Amino acid sequence: AVVAALEADGTLMAILTGGVYDRRGINRTATPNAYNARGDLLPCAVVTEGVATPAGPHPDYRMEQVFFQVWLYEEEGNNYAAIDQAKQSVKTLLHQQR
Repeated sequence: AVVAALEADGTLMAILTGGVYDRRGINRTATPNAYNARGDLLPCAVVTEGVATPAGPHPDYRMEQVFFQVWLYEEEGNNYAAIDQAKQSVKTLLHQQR
């Protein structure tokens, strides 16, 4: 759901030209769109999920929280400008959302 939410935002996808991927990560074989023709990594994101933890005031409630992380990558030659832009966009899209 997080990957889909990120991919649905046109502004973010204009920044993350290499795409958004799930916890399986990125590599030249499985995710060739994350790289340009020279083999350089394009700006991209990988979403990983943490451990579910119980939520609520009583342990018998059947609620849980699942936290996730969005890892942003790009080649270092651009002073990480795409990462700075993408970080702000991701936070705006996802912070405190259900």
